[in-house]
Amino acid sequence: ECGIHKSCPFFNITDLEYSDAASSGGARNMIAQHDVEHPLRKAPRHRPLRVGLGTALPMQGESIHIMYDGIASSNFMELVQFCNLVSKNDPEFIDKKKPEQVNPIQEYLHHRSNCTVHNETHVELWVLDVIRARSQKEFRKNSFLQQLWFDGINAKWKLLLVEYSDRFFVNVFYNKILLHDNITDKSVQQNIQDKPHIRTATRMIIKGRQYNSTSKKLEIGRLEMPEQANTAGGPTKHAPYTVRTDHVNSLKRVLSDMLSDAKKKAGTALHDAFRGADDPAKHWDAMRYARDRPLDESCLPPPYSRVREEFDVAHFWPIINSGYGSYRNDVTRTVMKLHGQPRRDAPHITIRAKTSTSGPTGRTGRTTASLDYARACLSTKIIVTTGRDAWEDHYRLMEGLAAGAMVLSDVMLSLPKGLENGTSVVFFEDVQDLHQKIEYYLEHDEERQAIAKRGWEVSMGYHRSYHRMEELVFGCPLTLVNVPYEEMCPSGNSAYTIN
Repeated sequence: ECGIHKSCPFFNITDLEYSDAASSGGARNMIAQHDVEHPLRKAPRHRPLRVGLGTALPMQGESIHIMYDGIASSNFMELVQFCNLVSKNDPEFIDKKKPEQVNPIQEYLHHRSNCTVHNETHVELWVLDVIRARSQKEFRKNSFLQQLWFDGINAKWKLLLVEYSDRFFVNVFYNKILLHDNITDKSVQQNIQDKPHIRTATRMIIKGRQYNSTSKKLEIGRLEMPEQANTAGGPTKHAPYTVRTDHVNSLKRVLSDMLSDAKKKAGTALHDAFRGADDPAKHWDAMRYARDRPLDESCLPPPYSRVREEFDVAHFWPIINSGYGSYRNDVTRTVMKLHGQPRRDAPHITIRAKTSTSGPTGRTGRTTASLDYARACLSTKIIVTTGRDAWEDHYRLMEGLAAGAMVLSDVMLSLPKGLENGTSVVFFEDVQDLHQKIEYYLEHDEERQAIAKRGWEVSMGYHRSYHRMEELVFGCPLTLVNVPYEEMCPSGNSAYTIN
């Protein structure tokens, strides 16, 4: 019964030993009161699952922002051992800007790394970033990987093999490396399928996607899970990108600065009137004007209550020569054409569009947060996100949603759970459709703001890093489920708490 959008627990939360010292009623274990079927209702007391992580930090930003952060931030998992699979001889250790120096992040993680496989830490689950084992040669020379695999076969612990590359590599790793005759004995291979303690997860589940730059049409491809990597622990699970914690922290810092500036300009009466809103759903008009009625710094309003709107629309992608960015280039050209054009509903107002990047790009942008980028996101009404020509999903989708903007996205077959076209995000079919929808949603403020509000609630309530790791391990999110307002207002102000 397990499937891409069905609960499929690797560990049952009800199976964890109960402890009087740990209670799921804590602040980080909050779940919406209406979710009476949530597993936590059946497991009021628990202990965290002991997890080990083997990864290639920081080469893959996903290793930090999803796996490492997700395990460490969850109140249902405890990171008891960490192994950095990058050696000091690896080119990733060298800081490209200062070749004579090693990467400081790698140096720090190297000293924290413990790649000795033993049972002193009582690891129950090993999460492994498979991107580092691209060949049998790399696997065979890595004693840590070998021992994890063979001891896992003998059921000393469960193994979760996770891939966040742009290919179906988890399929290759499991089927062509781990189960190869040169690695694992045939008699052992026959027994592996009977052992329910190995599971695979991947981000990439789309095949056949391609963009025709002549006709300006995108072939969206087909949904295809790598069934060859299915195990007795369940079928391969979809692991889409999440809202990055460092991006959330940047958003809150910028939002706090914006509110501080607005507070200086706003009168005390307006400030007090805004604080009097006891329910965001009933007092939407008050929240729309957070720019004039800011809260005190101890309780930040959700980003969708716009503090400042400098841009009407933004697509953070400059036109560049890229083998996989032709569609993005055409989308950027479409957005650029709108800049300075009069709005249809108000010809005396011109559209303000942004297509340049804000903050660092490339690998640096994937591994670090930028205040400039957070400020640009918070200052934009509509954020356009576009996948690469050959694959779907990228950080921009969740980053735009978390910033409270309405997100216009190219069509996605692998849309993360809970998001819905027309309700929390809006799809565009091609560049002509994009042009029309930008104009439409600039003319319909309330409709746009309602979509932005729901998009923020879904992304922050279901797609944080800890939600993703809990979903892969326990079958569903467990920490702060559907209570995103708690993130912005930890003091419990009733104006930003879902009842």
